[in-house]
Amino acid sequence: MNTGTKARWKLLGRWVAGTTAGIAAGCLLLVALLYGVLISGWGFRSVPAEMTLVLLAGAGGAVVGLSSGLGQAWSMRRFGIDATRWTLATALAVGGGWAAVCALQLAVLDFDVGKQEELIAFVVGGFGAGALIGLAQWPLLASRVEGAGWWIVANGAAWIAGSALAAALLRLIDQGLLKTVAVLLVAVMGVSLLVGAVTGLVLVILVSGLAVWPRGALSFAPPRAAHHPA
Repeated sequence: MNTGTKARWKLLGRWVAGTTAGIAAGCLLLVALLYGVLISGWGFRSVPAEMTLVLLAGAGGAVVGLSSGLGQAWSMRRFGIDATRWTLATALAVGGGWAAVCALQLAVLDFDVGKQEELIAFVVGGFGAGALIGLAQWPLLASRVEGAGWWIVANGAAWIAGSALAAALLRLIDQGLLKTVAVLLVAVMGVSLLVGAVTGLVLVILVSGLAVWPRGALSFAPPRAAHHPA
């Protein structure tokens, strides 16, 4: 295995580890947030139920985004990308994306679209939320690699896959506490690993300059510097 290949595997490993640990940690913090709001109230008692759900989704997304953004920034520390800007951009995007998906799902329930409900909520919502994350991170990545517009598509695709996996696993939840906890843990780790793996592979392709797609496609702006994994 040559040096370049080893560097790509190291970058992929760091990215998947940072993303997985960040999302998992964020989800644990989210559980604490939900407990505080749903059990203790924490100032939401006078807020309409649907608005409470949207606000919780946004706040929870921001927590998960902050944690996962930190993990991702750690994995890319050698590329000269501002860790603070990356983390804040990720937190805002995940928070906004989750709030939007929650609002979409509530609207779909109100309109009673039938069997298309899950398709709209998880596929359209998952891609939209993921693409928003990619869009927020794109300016930082575009300064380092060519074709960074593909990062938006990659995040959308990764979160479609993650949403589908979560939906499939959450169907297994029943009344048993232990089984519910086990399913939730598997879902969190599964989604984290899947999102990390899909986006990590695309990140490796981008920073390595591999000719997987036409050079310049979805670039949106010329890169200012090229950095390769070390």
